[in-house]
Amino acid sequence: MNDFTIIENKKKTIIYCDGAASMKCVNGEYIRESGGAAFILIDNNEIIYEEKKHFNQTTNNFCELYAIYMALKHFHNNFLNSDCLKIYCDSAYCVNMLKPGGWVYGWVKNDWTRGKKHEPIENIEIIKEIYNYLEKNKNIEFIKVKGHSGEKDWNDYVDKLAVKAKMGVK
Repeated sequence: MNDFTIIENKKKTIIYCDGAASMKCVNGEYIRESGGAAFILIDNNEIIYEEKKHFNQTTNNFCELYAIYMALKHFHNNFLNSDCLKIYCDSAYCVNMLKPGGWVYGWVKNDWTRGKKHEPIENIEIIKEIYNYLEKNKNIEFIKVKGHSGEKDWNDYVDKLAVKAKMGVK
């Protein structure tokens, strides 16, 4: 099986990412519970690699970001011969942040702060790790997909994988 799909004579790597996390309300206050991050690598409409990770006391946004981090790390270590990486993600937060011209590029110019008031950025450490990979490969495309559509597609599959990770299922 190939490590890539050839489309228009270019090697393209296709990855789907997702994160899942739970919170519970105790006396009117929300408490972080467990979470999971997952990604799958697709070639010829088949999964050729998948990875997931469990977290305690986390947020959904962190898990979404961590899934992308895992995917970029795997891509960097295994597929640098690919001309293009397409990352499909159902998180508008992540896609808007990481796409070319996205929020992260303004934050870098603003010394890793947001806005005119230089407000702190949540999840800054994992965002910096992701940004380092984005700087190593400028040919990464982030594509927003509809989450939890109920259609049998790769996003639903990776969502189930992230939920399994959240639950601690191996």
